[in-house]
Amino acid sequence: FKPRNIDKFREFLEKEYERTKAIIEDYDYEGGFVVVVYKLDVEYKDDFKLIQKGKYSQTSKPFQKLFPQVVKIMKNGLHRDELSLQVRIFNKTEDLVTFWEEEFEMQFDEDWEVWRGWNEEEEVLNIEKVKKDVK
Repeated sequence: FKPRNIDKFREFLEKEYERTKAIIEDYDYEGGFVVVVYKLDVEYKDDFKLIQKGKYSQTSKPFQKLFPQVVKIMKNGLHRDELSLQVRIFNKTEDLVTFWEEEFEMQFDEDWEVWRGWNEEEEVLNIEKVKKDVK
């Protein structure tokens, strides 16, 4: 996080500590960055392994239900509800299939997933890269 209002962020963080026992720690980086570390629920260990293999559509229904089904999108001053990206990925929705078919100019194979695979380097926090990207 890079909160603009640190007091409001601290309030959020206090509520998070009350809401869940999954927070391991939080710490600050120079430049106003805050990291909150959550532990993963071992109940979904097999799902995490599937995610690491890029097999999103094979994750369990209970795991998939952890993610919001719908997100609110603000466009041109208007709110509208859309399926969340996670739901689209888990269910290989037609719009994502069409996007990739057009992007790569090829027919989609139903065995393929509609999201790229796991990249360990992108999953590990590189604060210098984050700082650079924020600028």
